[in-house]
Amino acid sequence: MTNSPRPKYPVTLDEYEQLPDESHRDELVRGRVVREPLPGAEHDAVASRVFLLLVEHGQQTGLGKVTFGAGYQLSEDTVRGPDVGFISRERLPAETPTGWWPLAPDLAVEVLSRSNRVSAMNEKVLQYLEAGTRLVWVIDPRTRIVTVHHSLREVVILRAEDRLSGAPVVPELDIAVGQLFE
Repeated sequence: MTNSPRPKYPVTLDEYEQLPDESHRDELVRGRVVREPLPGAEHDAVASRVFLLLVEHGQQTGLGKVTFGAGYQLSEDTVRGPDVGFISRERLPAETPTGWWPLAPDLAVEVLSRSNRVSAMNEKVLQYLEAGTRLVWVIDPRTRIVTVHHSLREVVILRAEDRLSGAPVVPELDIAVGQLFE
């Protein structure tokens, strides 16, 4: 791993795109590069499970595109990468972009890691919703809880014995919350 110099702020979208890949994930947040350690095995297992469940449902229904760790440009100075994203068929660009998606996902799924701070996750959820994301799931593998954000004012907390619905973004998707942690 090379220790590259930290970029000067604010960082433009073009400068952000040129940053080298290293042993961390980074996002562009209001012109600042925010770095996180790579997620661990538990995080990966839950994110992969959600991805597979959404892909399976998507293949049956043809409702849209599921992404895994892809970047979404939420504003002129912010690119976020949800663990899993979903874009409805109606909103898909005519061609798949070579870089990040030039829109907010309809569904953003974030799986909490040990390195996540509550304040940073709240900011991320707020940015998704402000950019037009219609549904955000924040999944906590340690507590086996999913927090569902339909809007800033409509938030639902689900436990392992509850059911998680994709409505209205992914109609007919109904998952046992406990299934996410198997």
